[in-house]
Amino acid sequence: MLLLAFMAANPHSVVLLDEPDAHLEILRQWQMYQMLTEAAREQGSQIIIASHSEVILNEAADRDVVVAFVGKPHRIDDRGNQLLKSLKEIGFEQF
Repeated sequence: MLLLAFMAANPHSVVLLDEPDAHLEILRQWQMYQMLTEAAREQGSQIIIASHSEVILNEAADRDVVVAFVGKPHRIDDRGNQLLKSLKEIGFEQF
């Protein structure tokens, strides 16, 4: 994967990704997230991901920082409970 080679060649970098999970099945979304976060940890890099994937958001809420941009941007700190609540309460008209 080109991104992994980039991180290896540029340790301690910040990588911005816009929906890297788009068009991937659920298992592949999870695997992609695991692979990227492990590579970032090994290289001392930081990854900032924009995503609509419930798989990615749930995984990140368990161990990373998640900021929701619904209404006023806010950090989700309670490791998944707020995320699931938000996904249930956000209506179609807000997307």
